[in-house]
Amino acid sequence: GYGGYNDRYRDVRVDDHATPIAELKRVYGLHKRVFRTRGGGRRSRRLSALRKAVLEGIANDEGDLVALSDAIWRHAETSLEETQSSGSLAEYLEKNGFSVERGVAGMPTAFVASWGKGAPVIGILGEFDALPGISNQAKPERVPLTEGAPGHGCGHNLFGVAAAGAAVAAKRALQAEGISGTIKYFGCPA
Repeated sequence: GYGGYNDRYRDVRVDDHATPIAELKRVYGLHKRVFRTRGGGRRSRRLSALRKAVLEGIANDEGDLVALSDAIWRHAETSLEETQSSGSLAEYLEKNGFSVERGVAGMPTAFVASWGKGAPVIGILGEFDALPGISNQAKPERVPLTEGAPGHGCGHNLFGVAAAGAAVAAKRALQAEGISGTIKYFGCPA
């Protein structure tokens, strides 16, 4: 399908996941076993509190995340040309306390956003490039915005934003619990 999200189509699934929030919940569901502990001890309660903090943080940021995903959908920039998309994601992460190194590995739209110090180091990958020639409105049928222009066909407008939202939510949870660690978001121009 053709990825993207628009308030008018909130209930229309135009991709595997309708919103960045749904994507975050899907990824969280797939990986929550990492947080499982045996028994009901202190560690189990602490991890439950962390899970709750992460999910609440994501829910609180839903408006910003949807707006960011919509903006990346509209920009629809192809690989190594995503200046607006990478810039928007980097600014979101900076606004939320991450330091950003731009132009990584000689690629002007690649960046690494970092927060924290020490171990563990949690790496999160986010892509945001569009594909050439598949411009489309946020509808589950072929209706180009601009014939022949780039568009999002594999959901990178969702993936990059969901990953950034997860990085920010994890950062807030670690801060709230006083847990040390480093979070690195790798902005990848695919």
